[in-house]
Amino acid sequence: MLFDDQISKRREREIASLREVFGDAAKDMGFKVDRGSTMASGNYVIHKLLEYLKVTDYVLDDDGFLTPDEQLERILRPMGIMQRRICLNGTWWKSTVGPKLGQDIEGNMLLFIPRKWVFGYKCIDANGNVRNVDEKLMKTVKPDALDFYPCFPPKALKAKDILRFVVAVTPMSAFSSLLLAAFTVSLFGMFLPFINKQIFNNVIPNGILADLYPMAALFCGVTVGSALIEVMRNKLVLRVKDIVQMNFQMAFMSRIFTLDTRFFWQHTSGDITNRISSLRRLNTFASEAMRGTFFTLFFSVIYVFQIVVYAKALLGPSLILLAIHTMLIVVYAWQMYIEELELADHKSELDSMEYDIFSGIQKVKLTGSEKRIFTKWLDLYRRCAHITYNPPLTVKIMPALIALCQMGSIAVLYWYAVEEKVGVSDFIAFSVAYGMIASAMADMTATIPNIAKIFPLLKIAAPVLKTVPELQPDAPQVHYLSGNIEVSDLSFRYSDESNWLFRHFNLKIAPGDYVAIVGPSGCGKSTLLRLLLGFEHPQNGGVFYDNYDLSKCDKTSLRRLIGTCLQGGSLFSGDIFSNITITAPNSTMEDAWRAAEMAGIADDIRQMPMQMHTVVSEGNSGFSGGQKQRILIARALIANPAILLLDEATSALDNISQRQVADHLDKLDCTRIVVAHRLSTIRNCNRIIVLDKGEIVEEGTFDELMAKQGLFFKLAKRQIANQ
Repeated sequence: MLFDDQISKRREREIASLREVFGDAAKDMGFKVDRGSTMASGNYVIHKLLEYLKVTDYVLDDDGFLTPDEQLERILRPMGIMQRRICLNGTWWKSTVGPKLGQDIEGNMLLFIPRKWVFGYKCIDANGNVRNVDEKLMKTVKPDALDFYPCFPPKALKAKDILRFVVAVTPMSAFSSLLLAAFTVSLFGMFLPFINKQIFNNVIPNGILADLYPMAALFCGVTVGSALIEVMRNKLVLRVKDIVQMNFQMAFMSRIFTLDTRFFWQHTSGDITNRISSLRRLNTFASEAMRGTFFTLFFSVIYVFQIVVYAKALLGPSLILLAIHTMLIVVYAWQMYIEELELADHKSELDSMEYDIFSGIQKVKLTGSEKRIFTKWLDLYRRCAHITYNPPLTVKIMPALIALCQMGSIAVLYWYAVEEKVGVSDFIAFSVAYGMIASAMADMTATIPNIAKIFPLLKIAAPVLKTVPELQPDAPQVHYLSGNIEVSDLSFRYSDESNWLFRHFNLKIAPGDYVAIVGPSGCGKSTLLRLLLGFEHPQNGGVFYDNYDLSKCDKTSLRRLIGTCLQGGSLFSGDIFSNITITAPNSTMEDAWRAAEMAGIADDIRQMPMQMHTVVSEGNSGFSGGQKQRILIARALIANPAILLLDEATSALDNISQRQVADHLDKLDCTRIVVAHRLSTIRNCNRIIVLDKGEIVEEGTFDELMAKQGLFFKLAKRQIANQ
C-alpha cells in the first residue's frame, strides 16, 4: 500500500509538472496563465515561514510524500525550533506573537506573521497574496494551527548572543512605540520650562489674572497628556516583558532538552531548576530596569538645548554637576554588582539545597536526619543573610550621597546664577529643565539594584548557556533503520582517572537478532546500552547503525526509531495513555491498547476505574513496581521500533507477567537487545553475549553456553540454586 501511494503521488506530481510546462508554453504564445494552482501545494507558504524564521539551508519535498507537518519537523527540529498545535480563537492577532501556520476552510495553507511597524498580523496564502488579519478574514480560516518558537543558536552563548536574541524576538512595533512614547513625554516636558518662564516673565509682572488661564490650561493639557502616554508606555513595557519572557523561556527550555545527558549528571535537579528560575528572574529584573528609564534618560538630552536657551552661562556648571552625578551612579552600580555577584553564588547553592531537601523529604525523615539537614541549610542561609543585611559601607551611603548631590547641585547652580546675573524667569525655566534631567537620573538610580542583578543571574545560567547542544543542524537525520548494529574498536572509561571499562571492544548484531547481554555486576552491561544510545561517548572507536555513525548523526532522530526501557525508568505525571504514547504522539487509543496487550498490562488497566485515563501522580504512587515496568515496556513498543533495548525491564514482574512479556518479545520482528538476569527472559534469545570485565568471554545460544559450562553456566547454576 505504501508503494502504491507513492506511485500515485509521483504521477500527480508528473501531471503538475506537465501542466506547468504547458503553462509556460502558453505564456510564450501570448496567453494569460493563472499560476495559482502551481503554488497551491503549500511549499510556497512553508518557504515564507522558513524565510521568516531565518532558516536558509533546507530542501522541500516536491513529491508530496511528506505532509507539511513532517517537512517542518525534519527541517526545524535539528535547529531546536519548537512547534505545537494551537487553536486560533477570539482576537488572537491582537495579543499573541510569533509566526503561525494555518489553513482556510478549503484546506489551503496560510501563513500568519506579525506586521513589522504596527501591531497585528498579516496573512500570506499559497498564491503570494498578503492581507491584514481581521475578524472578516478569520471567518474563512480553520481554528487549528501550528505555532513556532525561536531558539538560541546551537553554540556556546555569550551575553551579546542573548541580547541579539532579545532584540530579534521583540516586535519592531513595540520597540518603535516605546521610543515614540519616551520621545513624546520628553517633548511634553519641554513645555514646563516655557510655562514657568512665561508666568514669571509676563503674567506675574503684569498682574493680569486672565493671562494665567491659558498657561494653566496648557499646564493641565501637558500633565494629562504626559500621564496618558506614561500609562501607554507602561502597558507597552509589560507587553514587551511578556513577549520576551515567553520566547526566552521557550528557547531556554528547548536549549536544555538538546543538551547532552552528561550535563544532567554533572548537575543536580535542584541546581538545574534554580538555573531555569534564574532566567525568569533575569527577565523580570531586565524589564523593570528598562521600564522606559533608558529611553527617558536618552531623550532628556534635549533639555540641554533649553538650558542653552534660558541660561547659557549655567551650561558649564550644569554639565560638570551632571558628570559628578553620573560618576556616583556608576560607582553605586559597580558596588551593587559586586555584592549581587557574591550573593548569587550562595543563593544558588541555597535554592538548590532547598529543592533537594523537599524532593527527598521522605529519605530525610526515614534516616532521622532533620537536625543535620537543618544545620546545613541554616549555615547557607546565614551566609546569604550576612551579605544581604551587611552590605559594604559604600552601598549603604551611596543613595544618600546621590540625593545630597542633587540638592547640593541646586545650591551651586543658584550661586552661579547670582554671579552670572541670570534673570529670575530664566533661572526658574532653567531649574525646571535641569530638574527634568536630574529626575531621569534619579529614576536611573532607583533601577540600579535591578540592573545589578542581571549579570549575576546570567552567571547562574551560564552552565546551560555555554554548554554546546547535542543537537546540530548539519548532522544527518536518520529516518529508517534496518536493525543492523556494529560496535567497532570501542574504548571507554568514565574519566581520565578511572579504569578502562571497555578496551578495543567489538560487536556486530544483525537485523532481527534477539540478543541477551549477561554477566556479573559491574561488567558494563548497562553502560554498553548507554553507549548504544549515545548517552556516553567513547574515547576511541564508535557505534554504527546501518551506515550511520552515532557520533556524527542526529541522535534524536535515531533514538525515535529505537524503543528503550532502561533501569530506573519512571512515569510522568499525567494519565496512562499519555505515558504510553509520549514516544509516538500521533498514536490512537487503539495503538495504546495494542502496546498494553504486548506489555501484559492491559488487564490491569481495564480493572482501573478510568482505564487509560487513570491519573499518574507525582512519584508514581498507586502503581506497583511491576505495573510501572510494564507501562514503560508498552511505551517502548508503541512506535513499532526497528530496534528494542531493554535493561532489566522485567526485574519487578512476577513469573506469570514476565512470561507474557517474554512471549510477546519472541514474536517481534525487530532487533532486540535485552539485559537481564532471569533465565526465563533470555532462554529464547538466539544469541547470548556474556561480558566480564568489559570483554566478551562467551557467546552462543542458551543450550550452547550451558553445555560449555563456562561463566554463563556458573551464573545460571547459581540462579537455579537460589530458586
